[in-house]
Amino acid sequence: MAKRRIPVMLLVRKRKYSLWVRNCHYHAYRRFNEDQAAGGDINVTPFGGETNDPLYNDLPEPRQSKSERKPYPTPMKTLIRRAKEEKELRKSKPCQVLEHPPDNGLLVPELVPVSHQVYWARQSLMIGISRLLSSINVLKCRLCPEVHIGPVGHEICTCTGPSSGFRSAMHDWIKGGLIDVVDFPKCFHLYDRVGKSRVTHDERFNVPRMPAILE
Repeated sequence: MAKRRIPVMLLVRKRKYSLWVRNCHYHAYRRFNEDQAAGGDINVTPFGGETNDPLYNDLPEPRQSKSERKPYPTPMKTLIRRAKEEKELRKSKPCQVLEHPPDNGLLVPELVPVSHQVYWARQSLMIGISRLLSSINVLKCRLCPEVHIGPVGHEICTCTGPSSGFRSAMHDWIKGGLIDVVDFPKCFHLYDRVGKSRVTHDERFNVPRMPAILE
């Protein structure tokens, strides 16, 4: 029968723990003998009252109640007050005008031709895929993001949509389109990235969205 090998780190931890216990026992035994030699009474300190004893400096203080929690570095009331002040400041000053704005805005001259190439590459990609879809069938699942290329959808049970357990994870295929083949994530369009660089929750319907690659 093969012997079970004990990890080296476990042996090191056991060794350190045994040395720590031996050290604690040594100090306690030494203190006990000193008290006996002095002829004084040996007082047993209850747990939680050893704050002034150097032997118990590393022990955490017991909680006064079960509902007591570790305090925040910054009080919660201060955080709430700061958040309200920032919100009121954003409402009072929605835009900020720069004193000395750059001549070309926030554009980098070296990256302007690169952005043009990316834009036209995206346009050519969309046009090319739309031409291919005129002769190639694309199917998508109505309940999950699964896509299948072909006239008939497969019967592999990998649907993760709602109520897929009642359908034995079978897909519900419908006709797909260009967005199902290549889809660029959209983001909110920011008109002023310097003065107003954030979109609040109340403005989600007023700010237009566009593909992130164009933004």
